[in-house]
Amino acid sequence: MAPTITSALTIVLTTVPMLGKDNWAKFGKGFKVFLLGVDALWVMGKGPKADESDQVALDRMLLPYLYTKIEEQYQPLLDDFESATAAWAALKAHFEKSSMSTRMAARAELHSIPHDPTKDIDVYIRAVGDAVKKPAAMGVSIDSTIHKDVLLMNLHPAFHTVCTILLARSPGLKLEDCITQLASSSSDPGVVLKIEDSDISSLAPAASAPR
Repeated sequence: MAPTITSALTIVLTTVPMLGKDNWAKFGKGFKVFLLGVDALWVMGKGPKADESDQVALDRMLLPYLYTKIEEQYQPLLDDFESATAAWAALKAHFEKSSMSTRMAARAELHSIPHDPTKDIDVYIRAVGDAVKKPAAMGVSIDSTIHKDVLLMNLHPAFHTVCTILLARSPGLKLEDCITQLASSSSDPGVVLKIEDSDISSLAPAASAPR
């Protein structure tokens, strides 16, 4: 059967961010969902089977869809390719190449993830997890200890109690246990957060006086 790409899947494609300078990991996540929808995850791997004519045809058909999700300045990277698999490999090589500046930027981003206590703690946990993946994509390993340390050191002061408890359990505390404990925690009950209507950046924890 000839490959087809349904209108529903093109709608999925609209949710994929345009690939630019700093969002390779996020773009890859979104485009992966699109590829899963057309049963073509092999685009991100070894490509279609040579003896599967439908896969080979789909590989060529997917190239324009990939091309349209790339910012104009990076589209020339795909000029010499006729299949999505080859184009993906070229994009991967370009955006995952390791350089001192990109490594430093990725590490700096990891260590400066802000924790907004007005949002669910899971938002912060996911943000740190996503930031950990960027250096890894460049071949720089971020071990679980660093991942755990970043989670704890950037916690808002409203989470001082749970942070202190978790730090007391180090170095034996596993990353998975740390994440589980944080996910089930909330800010200290004695802390009141004052949120200015005009400026959310003015969040300020204030411990209530003991009674």
